[in-house]
Amino acid sequence: MIKYNLMSTGKSIFRNSFLLFWLIPLFTCLASTDLKIAEISFTGNRFASAKKLRSIIKSKEKKPYDSRLTKLDQVLLTNFYLRNGFLKVFVSSDFSRKADKIYLDYNINEGKRYFLKSLKFEGNTIVSERELRRRIPQKLNKPYGSNLVSEGIVNIENYYMNHGKPYAEIEELTEAVDDSLINLTIRIRENQTVTITQIEITGLKSVREYVAKREIEIKRGEVYSREKIERSQRNLYSTGLFSLVNFRLEHLDTLKSSAKFIVNLSEKKSRWVGLRFGVAYEQEIIYGGTFDFGAEAGHRNLFGTGRTVSANVIPSLSYDFLTRQIINPKNQYSFNYVEPWVGYTRTRGILKIAYFQVRPSRTANYNLLSTSFKITHDFPNLWSIESELAFQSIETDSLELLSETQGQDRIYSVSFDLIRDKRDNYLNTKQGYLMEFRNKFVYSNSFNLANNASQINRFIKVTALWNRYQPFPLVTKWTLASRVRGGAIIGINKLTRIPPTERFYVGGASSVRGYREQLVGPVVYDQERIAAAVGGRYMILGNMELRIPLFWLFYGVFFVDGGNVWREFNHITASLKASSGAGLALMTPLGAIRFDYGLKWFPKAGESKGEFHIGISFAF
Repeated sequence: MIKYNLMSTGKSIFRNSFLLFWLIPLFTCLASTDLKIAEISFTGNRFASAKKLRSIIKSKEKKPYDSRLTKLDQVLLTNFYLRNGFLKVFVSSDFSRKADKIYLDYNINEGKRYFLKSLKFEGNTIVSERELRRRIPQKLNKPYGSNLVSEGIVNIENYYMNHGKPYAEIEELTEAVDDSLINLTIRIRENQTVTITQIEITGLKSVREYVAKREIEIKRGEVYSREKIERSQRNLYSTGLFSLVNFRLEHLDTLKSSAKFIVNLSEKKSRWVGLRFGVAYEQEIIYGGTFDFGAEAGHRNLFGTGRTVSANVIPSLSYDFLTRQIINPKNQYSFNYVEPWVGYTRTRGILKIAYFQVRPSRTANYNLLSTSFKITHDFPNLWSIESELAFQSIETDSLELLSETQGQDRIYSVSFDLIRDKRDNYLNTKQGYLMEFRNKFVYSNSFNLANNASQINRFIKVTALWNRYQPFPLVTKWTLASRVRGGAIIGINKLTRIPPTERFYVGGASSVRGYREQLVGPVVYDQERIAAAVGGRYMILGNMELRIPLFWLFYGVFFVDGGNVWREFNHITASLKASSGAGLALMTPLGAIRFDYGLKWFPKAGESKGEFHIGISFAF
């Protein structure tokens, strides 16, 4: 008979279990190998080549094997075939393993390819069949794309939602004929029309009711419109007065044809005091990019009217690569007043009084007192207009740098700008464009310390900008960005002298890389032979940049830049300063932080071959 000592056996089991607890994971880590995909093949594919199908799936050869990606690949391949008319496609996957290598095979049963033979609508009364057809991207006699039909049905639903029919029902009916043709019928039950007979706003404490009501685009007596409701929500959030905006309908009759529109709001605190950190790029005023630190205080709901007042103090820091020092190129003290509705329209007016102490490393030091009133109005079609009345008083005593900017300038200006911004993302644009036309009329009175004489200057400053962003044709995950910018300053009176703040400057991290900040174009030298930008009246700038996602939040950048600045019209030549190079960008919540190196194409004798740049956000 065998006897067991339960106490010693328990201790032994505990010791062995403890040892196994550590040894099993260690053995697993040492014994396991990374399974990598050696080959991906496709069986049964006649419609699309293997190369095309490989570009669709997420699994890649020579990359680690992940069974979850295999399931996703089946969905992606199925959707691809469905979009191209293969309504009965079936995709399965299989794999074999040899050592640490995986061989993946996707078996595709394509089935028949279907084409749309006919399209008709039933039940539509408030909209014509022609209008409905226009909203469906699926065309007759083309492969039947289920995604195109779904997109069309969503478009039709939106139409009814925006025309008083939130309860409309839409049904897709398909009938296969002649073996591979589809007759499509879209059956519509429009149901009741909902009219907004009452509007109620809840949650207001300090904000006056008319301030919220004027942002609501749907009015009493109008039919229900989801588009107007969504715009109303955006309008209310854009005031900066509310932390939460919700809507709901309360039906007032059994037929649900009459409803009360209820707006629930949660207000933000009206007063604020805080510290701020930001980044800025002000090419024509100071040197390159800056890190801005500051203190600010304000009130966002003055007397309950939604008007805003604020004051701030912002010192700026930058790094000068020439002297290898951190510099303080600008200090700003400002007061701001915002009128959210000018002329009883959704037009924002901003009154700003600011004082700047500007100490750039490339141009003359000066103090600037600025007062401006700017209005901005956005249109639903993505166009916006800006207009500004401004006054500037500039004082400088930098006699040795720029003799023609000595003394004081009094600058009065009026500007009108037309802008269309169709970028999909402001910080990291993948698609879209930005178009700007800026026009400014300037009247200035300049006083020159050298001869104690004053001069009246009148001129027009015109600039045009076109930025384009699109997927790179060969690899759609890459972004091809391009920019063209040009400007001219046209003097109205003879011997017009342009104040330094109004001139054009090119060169540096966000214009022509490979050159130091603002040093493309006219320059002068001080006694130590250090160059300072003079700026000019005419400017042209062109850029092309390829942005490639690498890993995590890092992007690779390859670029070609070119441009020039000319002091006078008769100085304009066909020659441009050009450069090319590469960089690395890290995306952050504040935008990209770039590290670029640009090489000059044709450096002059004594010039460096290129320059290293640190940039805030992408170059454009």
